[in-house]
Amino acid sequence: MAFIEIPEMPVLHGKEAVELLNQMIKEFQQQKGTRLTDKQAEALTKAANQMISIIRGETRTKKPAGKPHNSGLLSLFRRFGVSQLSR
Repeated sequence: MAFIEIPEMPVLHGKEAVELLNQMIKEFQQQKGTRLTDKQAEALTKAANQMISIIRGETRTKKPAGKPHNSGLLSLFRRFGVSQLSR
C-alpha cells in the first residue's frame, strides 16, 4: 500500500480557508475514480465540509483577542487525522 504525503500548507483563516477547502473539494471530485477511490474522495469531501462548518462557526463566534485559536487548515486536517491517505 502506497501513501500520499500531504504537503505543508500556509496557515489560512476564515474566508481564505473556506475558499481553499472548496477548491480542494472540486479537486477530490475530479480525481474520484482515477487517483482516488470513490470512498477516499467521499471521505475527504466530508472532512473538508466539516472543516468549513468549523471555520464558519468560529468566524461567527469571534474568539477574544489574545493567543489566536489554531484553526489553520493543516491543523484542521491533523485534527481529523488526515495526514496520510492510502491509495
